[in-house]
Amino acid sequence: MGDTQIGSKYTQLTHLHSFYDICKKEGITDVYHTGDITDGLKMRTGHEYELYEHSADGQLEAVVNCYPQRAGITTHFITGNHDASLYKHVGYDIGKAIARDRSDMNYLGRDCAIVNLTPNCKLELRHPW
Repeated sequence: MGDTQIGSKYTQLTHLHSFYDICKKEGITDVYHTGDITDGLKMRTGHEYELYEHSADGQLEAVVNCYPQRAGITTHFITGNHDASLYKHVGYDIGKAIARDRSDMNYLGRDCAIVNLTPNCKLELRHPW
């Protein structure tokens, strides 16, 4: 999954929580997020009017407090171009900050990551620009 864009007034938190409820019910222990966990800053003209959080700290707080957390589920994630806008504008790697504040969220890096699911199966997470 990807593009949850927390911080945007268009974020679908109800659906996101329902998805994690299904994962929990089905016994899924690992969820992979392909970037844009936040909506970032200054993505385009007028973007600020689409946000309910207007700072890196505010978007971090929104993820820490609002992103689904279910016992036994780890979210492995990369950051995408919206998340990178925080790095571009204020020098803030929000992926590291999220992983620091949420033990159930495992930051795999910026833009892409390769996860070895089994010795013969690799999952590549990419967030193309």
